[in-house]
Amino acid sequence: MWDRVEKSLDTAVALLEALQKKHVVPKPINAGDYLDLGEIRLNILNPTPERLVEAWNEIEGEEGLFKSTIRALSEAMGEAPETSAENNSSVVIEMIYKGSPYALMTADAGADVLREVINGKQYPFLKVPHHGSKTGLDDHLVSTIKPRIACVPVGPNSYGHPAEEILDLLHECGAAIYCSEKVEDCPEECLPISRRNICFPKDRPLRPGWIGAPFCS
Repeated sequence: MWDRVEKSLDTAVALLEALQKKHVVPKPINAGDYLDLGEIRLNILNPTPERLVEAWNEIEGEEGLFKSTIRALSEAMGEAPETSAENNSSVVIEMIYKGSPYALMTADAGADVLREVINGKQYPFLKVPHHGSKTGLDDHLVSTIKPRIACVPVGPNSYGHPAEEILDLLHECGAAIYCSEKVEDCPEECLPISRRNICFPKDRPLRPGWIGAPFCS
């Protein structure tokens, strides 16, 4: 436990030093916070204070019987297996463009949390949760979000990310799938995003020298 805490603190200190160099003052965010940027609003959908407490309890090895039972039941019902409380305390952000939901940034949150926080909304652009882990999406969630573009931040790993089941779900719903890096088990339809050269414009012209992704309009 303390190794994990020490690593997290080291990361936090490095981040704070980088922010200080840029004269940026960090501030905590929780579900319900938002930021307006012209025609764009960023809504914070997660975490809640309760999920942050659950994450800390899990790190200390105090997960209760109720949570472990719920995890087993959801897997038995064919839903995406529940991920850790730490992952479920991830920051989830929705981008609202001209009053309509446009993008969902999911971090490492699990499908159960995402189902709750999106409240049935659709998003043309989806940042696929947790590097394409099978804990992040299931058939019901994908059919609710109906993404047209799905981006998978992933690199070489020993976990099998992105999971074949997740890529199949996205492919079946008609999403264009892009990976930040082509990993060993990626199928042909998972297109690599090579060094920031693909643009996902919305009511904007392409950047010079960039390639336009499909389904952008």
